[in-house]
Amino acid sequence: MFFSKTAMMYLRHGIKIPPRVPLLRPVLWSAAACSGIYLSLAAYDAYSDARRARANAQSRGHKKPIRTLEETERFGRSSVFGPNSTRTSVTDIIAAAQQRATGGVMAITAFVAALGLINPASTTFLAHSTISGANHTLLTSVFVHSGLVHLAVNMYGMYAIIPPAVVSPTFRADVPHFFAFFLSSGILSSLALHASAVWPGRTPYIMGCGASGALYAALGVVGVANPDARIGLLFIPGSLPMRDALVCSAIFDAVGIFVRYPFFNLAHAAHLGGLLLGIAYAQYGGNKEIWQRARKLSFKAMRLVGLV
Repeated sequence: MFFSKTAMMYLRHGIKIPPRVPLLRPVLWSAAACSGIYLSLAAYDAYSDARRARANAQSRGHKKPIRTLEETERFGRSSVFGPNSTRTSVTDIIAAAQQRATGGVMAITAFVAALGLINPASTTFLAHSTISGANHTLLTSVFVHSGLVHLAVNMYGMYAIIPPAVVSPTFRADVPHFFAFFLSSGILSSLALHASAVWPGRTPYIMGCGASGALYAALGVVGVANPDARIGLLFIPGSLPMRDALVCSAIFDAVGIFVRYPFFNLAHAAHLGGLLLGIAYAQYGGNKEIWQRARKLSFKAMRLVGLV
């Protein structure tokens, strides 16, 4: 058996060797979970569009069966952002999408918070620990919070960030797409926090919880869409252009991964990972390269089994 120099020092002084933080299994689980989330929600989205497309096509006298995803989008989404849409209909659709996305995420968070008050032991099962060996907590920890202040701050973040994110050019009021992104970015930001425990000199004992990583990802999407919009930083007076605020936030968290700030105990790796993920997703066409491909694959699978 091979022992590192640090392990030999622990043995020499009779100190218990810290557990090794697993990394491969969480990475594989995260890849599988994100793929499953995207494909499942893409299938639901494509199926909903197919049903709506059939109804719209029949009302217009189109008798031929709809066989492709492109036809489904042409008939199923023409009433959303198509040429015949009115300003009122688009406004109503945008408002409904914002309410569904924000209300859905906040409802799940509130439910988990209530569950924690009723049965505090559930928090231990849902929060993520780097040494527990559980992988499902990379997702469930997104909706767990360490206290009322933590919960209130993230609830405010959901209220402020999700509405502009879901109507950004990346999501275009597509709520299933936003949910897939939010859940997956929550998993990957949790994974970034988990991976930070592997860094030499870091403690392997890290407990992670909260939606801030996913919210930072959504904020990155908003920042790419509105780089010149001004945003206020929490607890700091005044405002900055979005692009400057994101750069300051990235620097603050990048330094915080390696240097412990006094009076702050934040998940810097999760924040930075989520922010970079959101920026990359919006900047490099996550809608086209990931979501649309997932929709096409799901639609073809549903066509094979006769669901659409």
